[in-house]
Amino acid sequence: MPRRTIKQVETEYREAVTTLQNENTQLVERFAALEMALESMDWRRLTMEAEHEFTREGLRQIVNLARIMAIKNPIIKRGIEVQQLYVWGQGWSHRATDPDIDAVLTSFFDDIRNQAELSHQALQEKEKELLTDGNLFFCLFTNTLTGRVRVRTIPFAEVESIIFNPEDRKDPWFYRRVWTRETIDLQTGGILTETRTAYYPDWRHTPISRPPTIGGYPVLWDCPICHMRAGGYSDHMFGISEIYASIDWARAYKEFLEDWASIVRAYRRFAFQLNTPGGKQ
Repeated sequence: MPRRTIKQVETEYREAVTTLQNENTQLVERFAALEMALESMDWRRLTMEAEHEFTREGLRQIVNLARIMAIKNPIIKRGIEVQQLYVWGQGWSHRATDPDIDAVLTSFFDDIRNQAELSHQALQEKEKELLTDGNLFFCLFTNTLTGRVRVRTIPFAEVESIIFNPEDRKDPWFYRRVWTRETIDLQTGGILTETRTAYYPDWRHTPISRPPTIGGYPVLWDCPICHMRAGGYSDHMFGISEIYASIDWARAYKEFLEDWASIVRAYRRFAFQLNTPGGKQ
């Protein structure tokens, strides 16, 4: 290896430090721009009922970000896996003291049509969705002839609002769902899309008078919803993703690891071999 003078080494060192500083500055600017874009969104809604609450669009942005972090960020992903295993790792069981009720419960949970939502794997997935979305909407599709119930979950993105008892904020009456229905044209093979709106009653809301429509949209009385939520406050309409509180920390740690990797790369450029003349001394 050819020898280099001290001046050459100093010059290379200054160039490497300047490059590292420029890379760190660009990284900080990118994160700052991203955080500014998030913070500048109008996520607060001023109402007569609450001083501040995330808007529906704000919650949608939080959920999208939380879902991405749950897939991409190893810290967030591992935290979710730990909670999944802690809650559902050993499975669960049910039993009623009354044999007739126990038979109904067993038939309900063992129904192959309900396994998509109630199997061991499905329950672990629901735990993950509750962490990322902050809300689960179990829809109970009831057969009016046989009384059998099929359970499905409605995506949080499709539930636009909740209508409460005007005299009691803790008493939900209806859930307004807006979704896109896709069907296939059997002749052309094309996909036909149609936007639909409907109201679903809360599973505890059983009034004597049951209007068939609200604002011209149907009310699906045979499909009540059980809403499970996490995060936020009790007077909020929806729950808030519990991952939301961890995103800043996960980003900061990711930035720390990236900075450390940059430093190690810079050290690699400083490595050189120094040969000196002379004897044993």
